[in-house]
Amino acid sequence: LYKILSTYPEVKKTLEELKRKNFKLAILSNGTPDLLNQLVKSNSLEEFFNDIFSIETVGIYKPNADVYNIPIKKYQIQENEVAYLSANTWDVSAGGNYGFNPVWVNRNNSIFDNLDYIPKHQVKHLGGLLDIIWQILISNIMKNIEVNKIINPIPASDGAGVKLKRSIGVEPSYFDPFLMLDEFGSENKDDYIAGFPPHPHRGIETVT
Repeated sequence: LYKILSTYPEVKKTLEELKRKNFKLAILSNGTPDLLNQLVKSNSLEEFFNDIFSIETVGIYKPNADVYNIPIKKYQIQENEVAYLSANTWDVSAGGNYGFNPVWVNRNNSIFDNLDYIPKHQVKHLGGLLDIIWQILISNIMKNIEVNKIINPIPASDGAGVKLKRSIGVEPSYFDPFLMLDEFGSENKDDYIAGFPPHPHRGIETVT
């Protein structure tokens, strides 16, 4: 039965868009390698996936953590760098507990099961997936960013008489090409490293 499954209408277009953005795409399944490869091939999706991971690699089924660890070991990445999609609530919850950023594919407007991890993200179809992935990326970047040097600070005011320094550039230790930083804040570098200081005109504005 599973050997003749077909994809939903938006799947191929979404995969094309994600691949064009240079995201790594992989399948992580309890299915056998033969079954998974046949499904991918029968739907002409071979060009989109970097890897097809089966639980046969570790000899145990999801939701065991050893399964979720397969792509982490392969790509040498952190758990929170993975956007993990599933239509199964138990799989979404287990992936979230492992450390992934799970996205529940809820095509039938179902209610999430009473589990110990509730996902932040859900989609009715894959059409809205790219926006969620950008949200996850930006969130991870903002957690990791450290400013090594504030470049060309210039005097500024917040309009209420509070003197500020406006930075027109920064030298961060980690930077994503899709982010532009426009920082307002004090002369204290620690304010920048802290992320979002209390003053409403301080912080990081992201533009994609």
